[in-house]
Amino acid sequence: MTNKSSETFCVLPWIHLATHPNGNVSLCCQADFTNGAGMAQTDSKFHNLNDETIESHVNSDLFKRTRLAMLNNIQPPECSKCYKSEKLTGSSKRTIENRNFDQYTIKDATTDTSTDGTITPSFKFIELRLGNVCNAKCVTCNPASSTKWRKDYNIIQTDLPYVTQYTESINTGWAEDQRFWTELHEHVDANTVFYINGGEPTLVEAHWEFIRDLKTRGLTSVTLHYNINMRQIPDFAFELWNNFTNVYISCSIDDLEDRNEYIRYPTAWDAVISNLEKLLEYDFNVSITQTVSLLNYWYLPEFYQVFAVGYNIPIHHNIVTDPPFLNPTVLSTAFKIKCRTKLLNSDMPIDITQPLISKVESIDDSHLIPQAKQYLGKLDEIRGTAFNSIFTGIIL
Repeated sequence: MTNKSSETFCVLPWIHLATHPNGNVSLCCQADFTNGAGMAQTDSKFHNLNDETIESHVNSDLFKRTRLAMLNNIQPPECSKCYKSEKLTGSSKRTIENRNFDQYTIKDATTDTSTDGTITPSFKFIELRLGNVCNAKCVTCNPASSTKWRKDYNIIQTDLPYVTQYTESINTGWAEDQRFWTELHEHVDANTVFYINGGEPTLVEAHWEFIRDLKTRGLTSVTLHYNINMRQIPDFAFELWNNFTNVYISCSIDDLEDRNEYIRYPTAWDAVISNLEKLLEYDFNVSITQTVSLLNYWYLPEFYQVFAVGYNIPIHHNIVTDPPFLNPTVLSTAFKIKCRTKLLNSDMPIDITQPLISKVESIDDSHLIPQAKQYLGKLDEIRGTAFNSIFTGIIL
């Protein structure tokens, strides 16, 4: 091994665990997943948490090969997204996480790595995507992330052959398996950062036992960062979280009132606000993650006014990619211009609006408008909802 690896080294293969709903583990969320390339595998066999240990994943052939490559100043092909991003922008997930966890150095990695690439796991950063058990079936979601979607989606994918086909059931038993949580305890300490997602993570009972055990063990300085859908938060959760020093709750809310109820079906708006106000009573770091789609792009200024201005809550945005015909890039050029004018004349800061405008206007997917109309019409037929009477400001 050499130490000339600052241009290839990433801390994540040494300190990170990234689980997926089906029990697979990846190098990180930005790895190249083409044909499962970035997933833990040995001799072309994928590892899975439903029947294998955490350690077998992090010491799989893929992980060992990746570590050795980085320490020898070689770019692993599975990490190409980061290296390409750095050439274009000077930044990537690799550079960001290296800064976030700069206490773990190349020298540490070299010391901790055996000649075959094996390590003894000690996680500083854990992303837990705890299966796909969920109590909502959001319009911008699918069965891979929500069990509630299955019945509706069976009808949709039969009638609309252009939708992504989700035909296989996902084995998420690992997320409730005490064996997994017991092993996880062995590899964490007071400095570990947890990102806990789902499905809907508040529905996973075994995870709550893990959080209680962290409290019992005195590991209350860990960082807990949740993404939750705000439909129903267990009453005990507020007091349990309150035992921890660093709690970040990212609330998945996409629009206001009946529009949010439509997008995040069947989440009641009163429940969203009630749960939000309960969270704000505690000293948690509360934010909102808003998924931007052609359904809510026009309404972003009203949303910002209520939550960023009225509640003083930071809002983070991501843009829907599946189904592709609900991406705001599908909107017509004329309507995008109308949206741009509204956004630029709103109270939203330019450093928020301009990146969104650039992403939406950089691609013309308006040829997918017929698919969007057909899809929403089919959902209305199944669910008894009415897109046209709720989203009156949208021109499709």
